[in-house]
Amino acid sequence: MLNERTGLIEFLMVGPEHRGRGYGSKLLDFAVRRLGELGREAHIVTFPHLKAYRYYLNRGFTRIMNYGEFVVLKRAQRPPGVEGKGKFIRL
Repeated sequence: MLNERTGLIEFLMVGPEHRGRGYGSKLLDFAVRRLGELGREAHIVTFPHLKAYRYYLNRGFTRIMNYGEFVVLKRAQRPPGVEGKGKFIRL
């Protein structure tokens, strides 16, 4: 599952006063796109009790493993040329 092609996105947060403006989506899309440019598969490390966990699932990530108190999510693969919601190295 996790190997040399794994790119991690950890602790991606937007302050409460800036939520709901699309900043988190833009940051996440950038991180996923950059990982792809570097030949990496995007994975997210987060806590399962955070609101962000459900957000990542809604963006096309799936839970692939538990890691202590964290969970690791991986972006579901799509056929080439298919875009839309769920776009997803440590930055």
